Amino acid sequence: MAFLMYFFCTLFNLGFKFQELLFFGSILSATDPLTVLAIFNEMHVEVDLYALVFGESALNDAVAIVMSTIIETYSPGSADAFDLHAVAFCIWSFFYVFFGSLLLGCAIGFINALLTKFTSLTDYPTLETGMFILISYVSFLLAEVVELTGIVAVLFCGICQAHYTYNNMSEESQQRTKQIFDMISFLFESFVFLYIGIAVMTSNAMQWNIIFIVFSMFTMFLSRALWVYPLCTVLNFKRRPRIPMSHQHMIVFAGLRGAVPFALASRNTSTKNRQIMLATTSLAVIFTVLFNGGLTSWMIDRLGIKHGVAVTQRRTEEAEELTATDGGDITPAPTPGQNPWDKSFLPRKWYNFDAMFMKPLLTHANPTLMETMPNCMRGLARILTTERQMNNYSRPMTSAISGDNLTDQVVVHPESAKVKFYNKRAMPL
Repeated sequence: MAFLMYFFCTLFNLGFKFQELLFFGSILSATDPLTVLAIFNEMHVEVDLYALVFGESALNDAVAIVMSTIIETYSPGSADAFDLHAVAFCIWSFFYVFFGSLLLGCAIGFINALLTKFTSLTDYPTLETGMFILISYVSFLLAEVVELTGIVAVLFCGICQAHYTYNNMSEESQQRTKQIFDMISFLFESFVFLYIGIAVMTSNAMQWNIIFIVFSMFTMFLSRALWVYPLCTVLNFKRRPRIPMSHQHMIVFAGLRGAVPFALASRNTSTKNRQIMLATTSLAVIFTVLFNGGLTSWMIDRLGIKHGVAVTQRRTEEAEELTATDGGDITPAPTPGQNPWDKSFLPRKWYNFDAMFMKPLLTHANPTLMETMPNCMRGLARILTTERQMNNYSRPMTSAISGDNLTDQVVVHPESAKVKFYNKRAMPL
């Protein structure tokens, strides 16, 4: 997007530097398809499409936050000296900050999972819920202290906690935690959009440039399409099932902008160009939420994307075909919202590693580490295995948590060491 905007700004002599447009492109890369995902959930759209839109949004937000921060904080000797050295510095800083924040957030999430597994916090639901929330905030604070990105750290800490810690909590704490985050999410989203609307009408920190706004809207949609379609084409070489064109069109259409771009743009409005960026970002948020969000249901029907009863019927037929081709392997048929036919190499390896090592280590899931680790490490495996796990020792197990969360339903057959995975719908954090 920055290159397209630089071309237009140079052509019409709008007075924007390339460094400023890199910052502008990075903040508008962050998407917030909350409205679209809510409609997906209500219409029971295929879970594969839901996961693609949600995952792309989460990754976009993390990358946009890190990139905009690095570009903004880079201060060379002169404002015009954004050379190759600066670009190399930004690339190195991006990987350092992004993966550092990722590892820090995951580490804190793992620590809380171990705390809930090996302590009696389940006897104190209020304390358990409080720990879940406060430790997530600790990841944000710690990342800021060590000069990483707190938002990215808390994002991945939340993902790890939803995947592991949530499984260790008592049923009462799970319900409380889900209700609290649902309420917080609703309140803050409502406040942010209300604030954006008021700011557009009353703020003195905005300046309007019609030519810049028109080019920004055009390049925002064009650059998204130029990334989504080629990436989906590359993924389809190995991915099973392939991403159909209807899903690709919907992913492009679901690129709503929200709180993250507005927050990043409003951090610095000291110059005229920054004030134009803030005004353009605010208008982009309002337009995409009203236009794209309002037409989501129509677009789903227009593209012929299956939802509701059609998805249920399709999943049943696919499950029957899978059972027939597996030589009579009797595995519980997946329910709507599950994906038994994703054969990608890396996801399959990660799911097996997760089921055989990570979940037995961080949760009460089976099979236990005593079954999956080498015999030479049996003593350590016994220490890391709880009595609750021992009660189900060496028995086939289904690990699933009712309700919407980030866990995967895992069906394990210890006698054949065969693991089959069914992806569950993700809960927006």
